[in-house]
Amino acid sequence: MKLQFKFKERVSPEAREKLTDRLSAKGAKHIRQLFPDAEDEELASIYILNIETAKKSAQLKKILGTSKDIEFVEEEVRRKLV
Repeated sequence: MKLQFKFKERVSPEAREKLTDRLSAKGAKHIRQLFPDAEDEELASIYILNIETAKKSAQLKKILGTSKDIEFVEEEVRRKLV
């Protein structure tokens, strides 16, 4: 399972790192920017993380959803590519 979330544009790199460290400590795996080479700040502020269980998903969504630095959090849409 994956979650996508977006930092508000005003959030400093230090604050982003602090929150991603907290997420890692709570069980998030492979936290990374969705568009790592983006020059556009809005695209560069979108991240994705992997989660192993639904219980962890609920915990991490709560952390992200209550953070003043996060614009949105959502589960990644599963797509069936043919």
